[in-house]
Amino acid sequence: VDAFRVSGAIVTFADARSGRRLVAEAIDLEIGAIGPEQPFTLSGRLRLNGRQVTLDLAGDPPNTLLAGEAIAVDARLAAEHLTLAFKGSLSSVEPPAMETIRNANKNALRAVNAKLQELSAD
Repeated sequence: VDAFRVSGAIVTFADARSGRRLVAEAIDLEIGAIGPEQPFTLSGRLRLNGRQVTLDLAGDPPNTLLAGEAIAVDARLAAEHLTLAFKGSLSSVEPPAMETIRNANKNALRAVNAKLQELSAD
């Protein structure tokens, strides 16, 4: 995928327990080329409960992270009276651990599929 864009979106989150409500509107996001061997970029802006928020994120190709190596990441989130910035590295679990997770997911899917087949035979 060369790029992905979201324009003018609205997302509402309501917590029934606390009564808190968050409204993100005028969401404009642009995600650069998407691929395991391509550096990633994301930039966007939105209004969160009426306040302007901007986000910029960039990093090394994801396949580097999946191979167990750290990737460079540059992130910036800005809102009224607040700017958060991070420039550093991101690391992940070791590849053998990722393989264990994949195998567990495959086994869980097999078990669900077997149960569905069993139920449909009845």
